[in-house]
Amino acid sequence: MKNKFTVLIVMCLAITLLLGCGGSSKSGNSNNTGNSAQAQPKAEGASTTTDPKYVIQVQDADDATPIPGVKVQLCTDTQCMMGQTGDDGAAYFDAEPADYTAHVLKAPAEYEGTSEELTLSADVRTATFALHKAGTSSR
Repeated sequence: MKNKFTVLIVMCLAITLLLGCGGSSKSGNSNNTGNSAQAQPKAEGASTTTDPKYVIQVQDADDATPIPGVKVQLCTDTQCMMGQTGDDGAAYFDAEPADYTAHVLKAPAEYEGTSEELTLSADVRTATFALHKAGTSSR
């Protein structure tokens, strides 16, 4: 019984880490998926955000059309926030000015993922990734 309980605890911790570093936010918003006391993604992909502090955009590499449903991450050295692009191909993060690294965590099945990292700062607050359709990139 003790071994089963230990395995269950380890699995829960591993899942929490994989889903965005776990933790709670200062705002107490249960929809926050990151370990951020200062920031949380706005409504995932909502294009009605009037002044997002940071934006990760994902578009098709061939025709620049927005790609919805891409899981993205915005990280500092100590925390990560996760989001998903909406119909406009963008994920919005209300985060304090700092240096961040943007990542594509998971692309839709019809697109190839990327290991590219883009840097954002207080001066550069938008990162744009261009994804290739699966099987069409010339890499």
